[in-house]
Amino acid sequence: MIDLCIVRKEEDLSDMKNTLKIVLVLVIAALNNQFAVGQKVTRAQTKTNGFYLWSTNANWTDNVAVPVSNIGDTYNSGGNEQIRIEKYITRNGSLSFRNIGANTKEIVIKDTLVVYGNLTFAANSYSLKLLSGAVLIVFGDFSAANKVTLDNGGLLIIDGNMSLTGGNQEYTDNNGGVGNLVVTGTISGNGDTAAASADNSSLSSKSQSIQDFVNGGGSTPLPIVLSYFKGVSLKNAVKLSWETVSEENFDHFEIQRSFDGKDFDVIATEKGNGFTSEKHQYSFTDTNPERGINYYRLNAIDFDGSSEIFETIAVEVVPDFSSVAMYPNPNNGTALQLNIPEELLYTAYSVTMTVSDLQGRVVTTSEITSAHVSTTFDQTLSTGIYLVTIQAGKYSSTYRLMVNQG
Repeated sequence: MIDLCIVRKEEDLSDMKNTLKIVLVLVIAALNNQFAVGQKVTRAQTKTNGFYLWSTNANWTDNVAVPVSNIGDTYNSGGNEQIRIEKYITRNGSLSFRNIGANTKEIVIKDTLVVYGNLTFAANSYSLKLLSGAVLIVFGDFSAANKVTLDNGGLLIIDGNMSLTGGNQEYTDNNGGVGNLVVTGTISGNGDTAAASADNSSLSSKSQSIQDFVNGGGSTPLPIVLSYFKGVSLKNAVKLSWETVSEENFDHFEIQRSFDGKDFDVIATEKGNGFTSEKHQYSFTDTNPERGINYYRLNAIDFDGSSEIFETIAVEVVPDFSSVAMYPNPNNGTALQLNIPEELLYTAYSVTMTVSDLQGRVVTTSEITSAHVSTTFDQTLSTGIYLVTIQAGKYSSTYRLMVNQG
């Protein structure tokens, strides 16, 4: 399911082209980082800073820019091929891809592409793919009669109309129901796009700065572009890691955590790098997560105090039962002692102990509120094997208790 977001247009886009002040960087590479111009195989040059446009020859291999209209198969005599956007690039005008007979080639956006004009893909032309963390903004109409793939975390914004038609059209949204397709005008098509118009949400819930950028016709800087944000559960901790591919006027991150996905608290801050178009990796380890689901998000704060909250991730921390001690075992059937690790008690769930026989009949159940538990059975247990289950919410661990009255 895709959310269709309605974004207000405040200024005429033709005026905005003259006020663009974003620092953009381009890396476009083909499959295996190469593509051919004429008969010569060449490699893309990597630019790490500066203001670069699609049509500037110096930004491309052999100082030959990819054309802006009727883009086809002139770069390679055969085989699969990619044009890759690995940093920032803008096109001050339209881009069009022509029919090349088969959709064996693709343009892959890894970072950011901003098009001040229409973006058109003919049937059997290049396919379009947005990777996780990629952003494509079109200040014009978007038309595709070919394959379009939006990966989880990718963002496609169209400040105009969207048309996905034709016998070869195929649109795939891998966002798992998260609305990362934004259209300000009309939308027409089939498959995933037909359901998009049924859902409406605010772009500001995804990125306030991108909403400002779109509403400003492309004249408002994009301060942070995030490549990824992920979390990994460790023993009694959660490690968070993320990467930026550009920072503009940026001061610091707030790392925020929530146990219900609604109310967030700041648990740490991480200093930014100010102004940069290079990749920077960050990490933070939360040593006090709750057992169960923990929700994390980043709030990026600029030098001027403005902020942008990024998408929330969820990390599950499984309680550690490995340190549970039960004694005496074997047991005479009158009483049982348990030592419970204290971190198991610091959970959003109540912790219980249940003793049952092998037929599933419950002997006793009690709530555990301290690290040391002493239980006296109402009746002496008969000789045999019993199961002692420690449960915290949906998590549990079962231990065998041997009773011998002899």
